[in-house]
Amino acid sequence: MIPELDQHGLLPPGVWHCTLTEAQSRFATTAHRRDLWRGLGQFIATHVPQVPGVVALYIDGSYTTSKPAPADIDVIADLADLQGADPLAAILHAKLRRAEFRQIYGVDFWVRHPELPLDLAKTFQQVGDKQASRLGLHPTHPKGILRVRP
Repeated sequence: MIPELDQHGLLPPGVWHCTLTEAQSRFATTAHRRDLWRGLGQFIATHVPQVPGVVALYIDGSYTTSKPAPADIDVIADLADLQGADPLAAILHAKLRRAEFRQIYGVDFWVRHPELPLDLAKTFQQVGDKQASRLGLHPTHPKGILRVRP
Protein backbone atom coordinates (compact mmCIF):
# COMPACT_ATOMS: atom_id res chain seq x y z
CA MET A 1 0.00 0.00 0.00
CA ILE A 2 1.27 3.45 -0.89
CA PRO A 3 0.85 5.96 1.94
CA GLU A 4 -0.23 9.58 1.60
CA LEU A 5 2.48 12.11 0.82
CA ASP A 6 3.82 14.14 3.73
CA GLN A 7 3.74 17.92 4.20
CA HIS A 8 6.67 18.28 1.77
CA GLY A 9 4.93 16.28 -0.96
CA LEU A 10 7.18 13.25 -0.36
CA LEU A 11 6.52 9.63 0.44
CA PRO A 12 7.05 9.01 4.17
CA PRO A 13 10.39 7.31 4.92
CA GLY A 14 10.55 3.61 4.14
CA VAL A 15 10.32 1.11 1.33
CA TRP A 16 6.72 0.86 0.14
CA HIS A 17 5.89 -2.41 -1.59
CA CYS A 18 3.22 -2.05 -4.25
CA THR A 19 2.21 -3.28 -7.66
CA LEU A 20 2.82 -1.40 -10.88
CA THR A 21 -0.94 -0.91 -11.12
CA GLU A 22 -1.07 0.68 -7.66
CA ALA A 23 1.83 3.00 -8.50
CA GLN A 24 0.19 3.96 -11.79
CA SER A 25 -3.14 4.71 -10.09
CA ARG A 26 -1.41 6.86 -7.51
CA PHE A 27 1.08 8.84 -9.61
CA ALA A 28 -0.03 8.81 -13.28
CA THR A 29 -2.55 11.56 -12.56
CA THR A 30 -1.92 14.10 -15.35
CA ALA A 31 -1.31 13.80 -19.09
CA HIS A 32 2.41 14.46 -18.55
CA ARG A 33 2.64 11.85 -15.77
CA ARG A 34 0.69 9.32 -17.88
CA ASP A 35 3.16 9.87 -20.74
CA LEU A 36 6.07 9.18 -18.38
CA TRP A 37 4.27 6.09 -17.08
CA ARG A 38 3.76 4.76 -20.63
CA GLY A 39 7.49 5.23 -21.20
CA LEU A 40 8.22 3.30 -18.03
CA GLY A 41 5.98 0.46 -19.18
CA GLN A 42 7.73 0.32 -22.55
CA PHE A 43 11.12 0.42 -20.84
CA ILE A 44 10.21 -2.44 -18.49
CA ALA A 45 8.85 -4.58 -21.32
CA THR A 46 11.83 -3.93 -23.60
CA HIS A 47 14.87 -3.68 -21.36
CA VAL A 48 14.29 -5.27 -17.96
CA PRO A 49 14.21 -8.81 -19.43
CA GLN A 50 17.68 -8.11 -20.88
CA VAL A 51 19.14 -7.52 -17.38
CA PRO A 52 19.71 -10.90 -15.71
CA GLY A 53 18.64 -11.36 -12.11
CA VAL A 54 16.22 -8.46 -11.65
CA VAL A 55 14.13 -9.36 -8.59
CA ALA A 56 12.45 -5.99 -8.14
CA LEU A 57 12.41 -2.42 -9.33
CA TYR A 58 12.56 0.64 -7.13
CA ILE A 59 10.65 3.62 -8.50
CA ASP A 60 11.72 7.01 -7.24
CA GLY A 61 12.62 10.57 -8.04
CA SER A 62 10.33 13.54 -8.38
CA TYR A 63 7.78 11.25 -10.07
CA THR A 64 6.90 9.83 -6.65
CA THR A 65 6.37 13.32 -5.19
CA SER A 66 3.75 16.00 -5.60
CA LYS A 67 5.88 17.81 -8.21
CA PRO A 68 3.42 18.64 -11.02
CA ALA A 69 5.74 17.98 -13.98
CA PRO A 70 8.61 15.62 -13.12
CA ALA A 71 11.32 15.38 -15.77
CA ASP A 72 11.62 11.58 -15.63
CA ILE A 73 11.12 8.47 -13.49
CA ASP A 74 14.10 7.10 -11.58
CA VAL A 75 14.25 3.29 -11.72
CA ILE A 76 16.68 1.05 -9.88
CA ALA A 77 16.93 -2.60 -10.93
CA ASP A 78 17.50 -4.69 -7.80
CA LEU A 79 19.96 -7.49 -8.52
CA ALA A 80 20.33 -8.49 -4.85
CA ASP A 81 19.63 -12.17 -5.54
CA LEU A 82 22.28 -12.39 -8.23
CA GLN A 83 24.72 -13.81 -5.66
CA GLY A 84 28.25 -14.45 -6.75
CA ALA A 85 27.54 -13.11 -10.23
CA ASP A 86 29.43 -10.23 -11.72
CA PRO A 87 27.02 -7.32 -12.12
CA LEU A 88 29.32 -5.65 -14.64
CA ALA A 89 27.13 -6.34 -17.68
CA ALA A 90 24.06 -4.84 -15.99
CA ILE A 91 26.01 -1.84 -14.74
CA LEU A 92 27.46 -1.16 -18.17
CA HIS A 93 24.03 -1.56 -19.73
CA ALA A 94 22.67 1.05 -17.34
CA LYS A 95 25.56 3.50 -17.67
CA LEU A 96 26.14 3.32 -21.40
CA ARG A 97 22.48 3.66 -22.28
CA ARG A 98 21.32 6.07 -19.52
CA ALA A 99 20.97 9.08 -21.85
CA GLU A 100 19.18 6.96 -24.47
CA PHE A 101 16.74 5.56 -21.89
CA ARG A 102 16.00 9.04 -20.55
CA GLN A 103 15.39 10.44 -24.03
CA ILE A 104 13.27 7.57 -25.40
CA TYR A 105 11.41 6.40 -22.28
CA GLY A 106 11.75 9.22 -19.74
CA VAL A 107 13.51 6.76 -17.42
CA ASP A 108 16.70 7.35 -15.46
CA PHE A 109 17.98 3.78 -14.99
CA TRP A 110 20.27 2.54 -12.21
CA VAL A 111 21.42 -0.85 -10.91
CA ARG A 112 21.65 -2.12 -7.33
CA HIS A 113 23.85 -5.12 -6.44
CA PRO A 114 25.30 -6.25 -3.09
CA GLU A 115 28.87 -6.03 -4.43
CA LEU A 116 28.51 -2.38 -5.40
CA PRO A 117 29.91 0.06 -2.83
CA LEU A 118 26.81 2.28 -2.88
CA ASP A 119 23.34 0.92 -2.10
CA LEU A 120 21.21 3.09 -4.35
CA ALA A 121 17.97 1.93 -2.75
CA LYS A 122 19.21 3.48 0.51
CA THR A 123 20.77 6.53 -1.14
CA PHE A 124 17.53 7.29 -2.98
CA GLN A 125 15.70 7.31 0.37
CA GLN A 126 17.10 10.80 0.90
CA VAL A 127 15.83 13.83 -0.98
CA GLY A 128 19.19 14.64 -2.57
CA ASP A 129 20.48 17.98 -3.77
CA LYS A 130 17.88 18.92 -6.42
CA GLN A 131 14.80 18.13 -4.34
CA ALA A 132 16.40 19.59 -1.20
CA SER A 133 16.98 22.87 -3.02
CA ARG A 134 13.45 22.89 -4.43
CA LEU A 135 11.83 22.06 -1.06
CA GLY A 136 14.14 23.94 1.31
CA LEU A 137 15.31 20.74 3.03
CA HIS A 138 18.68 19.20 3.83
CA PRO A 139 19.85 16.76 1.10
CA THR A 140 19.83 13.87 3.60
CA HIS A 141 16.20 14.48 4.63
CA PRO A 142 14.56 11.01 4.63
CA LYS A 143 11.84 10.02 2.20
CA GLY A 144 10.21 6.87 0.90
CA ILE A 145 10.72 4.80 -2.22
CA LEU A 146 8.45 2.35 -4.06
CA ARG A 147 9.42 -1.31 -4.61
CA VAL A 148 7.61 -3.29 -7.29
CA ARG A 149 8.04 -6.63 -9.03
CA PRO A 150 8.56 -6.21 -12.77
